[in-house]
Amino acid sequence: MWGNSTDHNRAFIAQKKCIRAIYGLQPDQSCRPLFKKHCLLPLPALYIYETCMLVKKNEHLFVKADTIIVRNRRDPYRLVLSNIPRLTKYNKSCVTMCVRLYNKLPSDFKSLNVRSFKKKLYDWLSFNNFYSIKDFIEKKY
Repeated sequence: MWGNSTDHNRAFIAQKKCIRAIYGLQPDQSCRPLFKKHCLLPLPALYIYETCMLVKKNEHLFVKADTIIVRNRRDPYRLVLSNIPRLTKYNKSCVTMCVRLYNKLPSDFKSLNVRSFKKKLYDWLSFNNFYSIKDFIEKKY
């Protein structure tokens, strides 16, 4: 829930201050290389990780596109929302974000079992080092 809240940036700034203090960086130096070097997830990436793990562990609670669209050959693991959101509040809700973030993952991740998915997702997110949810959603594969 906190990853998409209005105050998420304050928590991320605090995380970067802690990283700078631990590794002795100046306030104007970037933390990106340290996140990547030490395989740490920035808070936005951590939110993506936890959200996608929630979906993977509870796939039975979500509607897959192949159950609605008979000839869905592009991505059989793609999730769909049961009703179309019209309100901004609903678009930012946990359920909507679960579907949006999970659908943006590479297709080969979605067919893995939970244990393999967890490892591969963490490694992929720490390699890509997303500093915002927007960066993740706009990434082209």
